[in-house]
Order: sequence, then C-alpha cells, then structure tokens
Amino acid sequence: GLTDVFGVPLAGIIAGGSDYRATISFPQANSAVDAPFAVGIRSDLGGLSVMLPEPLAKARIATRELDATVSFPAGERIELRGSLDDTLRWSLAFIEKEAGWDFDRGVLAGGGADPEAAETRGLHIVGTLPVLHFDDWLDVASGTGEAPRQGGFAARIRSLALDVEDLHVLGQHFSRHRVLADRSGTDWLVQIDGEQASGTVSIPYDLDGGRPVTLDMETLILPGGENAAEVIGTSPASVDPRRVPPVSLRDRKSSR
Repeated sequence: GLTDVFGVPLAGIIAGGSDYRATISFPQANSAVDAPFAVGIRSDLGGLSVMLPEPLAKARIATRELDATVSFPAGERIELRGSLDDTLRWSLAFIEKEAGWDFDRGVLAGGGADPEAAETRGLHIVGTLPVLHFDDWLDVASGTGEAPRQGGFAARIRSLALDVEDLHVLGQHFSRHRVLADRSGTDWLVQIDGEQASGTVSIPYDLDGGRPVTLDMETLILPGGENAAEVIGTSPASVDPRRVPPVSLRDRKSSR
C-alpha cells in the first residue's frame, strides 16, 4: 500500500506481515492548539523481513520497536515522523501531484538524534552509524543485490553526513571515519575524513559510462578487509575486470 499510494520504493524490499496498534487523533473544534488529524502506529515488526543492508536489515523472526506518526497538516501534504529501536529516527514529507502522492523531502537520522526538517528536496541521511557496508548499498542502488532497485530508490537520496564506526568499501575496512556526500549533475561528491583516509572522491552515477572514479587524497591507507570475499560485494573469482570502473588517483602531498 505504501508503494502503490505514496510511491515509497518498498516493493521487493519488505515481505511478510506484522501486527500493529493504531491510535487515531481527531482535531478538536475551537481548540487553541492547531493539531492536525493524525494516526499513530506501534509495532514490534515481528513476522516482517526487510531485505536491505545494515543497519536496516531485519530477519522475519527478529523484532524491532517501531513508533511512528502520520499526520495530515494540509490537503496536499502528509508528514511522517517515527523511530526504530531509538537508533533510527526520521521526518518525511509527501506531497500530492496530478499522478498521485509522491515523496518530497525528509531526513533519516542515525544514533537516536531527532532529525531537523529538510530544507531541500530529497532524502538526507545524517547522524552516526555503527556499521556501513557501502558496496552493499551500491548493489541496492544498481539493482544487483538481493533487493532490486525500486522506483528510483537511490535517486531519492540527496545528501549524507555520517560518522561511521566501521566503514566497509571496496574490500577495505576503515574505522571511525566521517563521510559527507552530495549530488552534482553527474557524480556523487564524497568527502571522507579519518585516520586511514582523508580526501575527496568523485563517483559517477553511471559506472559503466567510461568516466573514472576520481580520488583526490591527502591520506590513503588501505587496511584490507575482514576476509578475501569482501571485494565489490562478492568473491574475487567472480569479479569481471571489464566491469571494474577506471580509477584516477591523485596524491595531494606530491601533487601527482
């Protein structure tokens, strides 16, 4: 229903069903407080599986506490606020268009902090995460992982500002790094700052288009991964070198 009515790209990502408790709040006539019509939802999500990488992955038998509120402040706008286990919180807004409801803007915050309202369109991801497998999320974006690409899932992400304890990317395991990412016309512009890697990375949206992934680094120490299979989300034996994008690396210290 969320996919069909609101354009939320969940088809093929969420399966199963879960009991929930809904509380409906009606506006009080002549009240000094201008409270909109709202629906509160609580569930432990038992019986529901989420086929996304960490930190959103969930097995069907596992439970996670969901507490969300859907409010209707205006005829052409719906707002959704909520939390998951007090580790993820969100503030999302949907608007009604001629073709139906569609996601407009919002913030997903890790680490339990309350998200501020998004000033620009798209999904903004902020806060802290214990672990981030960047390659697995690229698989989701490209439609090559377990969860297929749905309705422009990756295209809805506008920016990232994350402090990550364990960052896994291209077979490397970095510890305690800050990642800032924003969209340009053709690339993801990524700034990474930590003891092992510090610099700027430009990643084309189309990795098959021939344009290189560009790294302009102050520091780059490759610590390796936890196992040999942790390379581009698969085993080294199955990697086709013809599909590995070109890479351009510049050392800021030597200007090479």
